[in-house]
Amino acid sequence: MKTFQIRQNFGQKSYSFLYVSVEETDNLHTKVLEAQQKDYDNRFSSWTGKALEKPTLLVKEYDNDKNKVKKGGLEFKIKWR
Repeated sequence: MKTFQIRQNFGQKSYSFLYVSVEETDNLHTKVLEAQQKDYDNRFSSWTGKALEKPTLLVKEYDNDKNKVKKGGLEFKIKWR
């Protein structure tokens, strides 16, 4: 099973991270988009609205044993909205 880190950019050097574990990388794009949409739907909505990150997400392969991103691992950008 592989784990991937999704970096959400809120601007002004503010980031948030999601982690997705998949067994096959065939459906990785759909898993990333599902995790992002679920995170956005569960976000608290204040009087100014929900915090909205930039539309491009950065996805990197993550090593759980070392607790950091794998060097030379799979990396791509995806638009979620």
